[in-house]
Amino acid sequence: MERAALPIGTVGTALKALMLSRGLRVADVARATGLTRLTVRQWRDSKVTRVKFETLSRMCAGLRVEPGALLVYLPPEPQKRRRRSSS
Repeated sequence: MERAALPIGTVGTALKALMLSRGLRVADVARATGLTRLTVRQWRDSKVTRVKFETLSRMCAGLRVEPGALLVYLPPEPQKRRRRSSS
């Protein structure tokens, strides 16, 4: 018996919302965390493909937040059901 593929969502970042709520700019976050502005922009725009624990730790320490404040789970979109053709 073959198992159906489990639809998975994606993990994104919530840095943009955090920055907006605190009135922070990319340069402010870079200064507070010691990360490059490019890295901060990638996190802000959810363009991160791999999360390094060192980067996550720097973000948490610099912004004084827990990892859960920076990462969000986006569930998969519901799949549309295919209509069966009547023959």
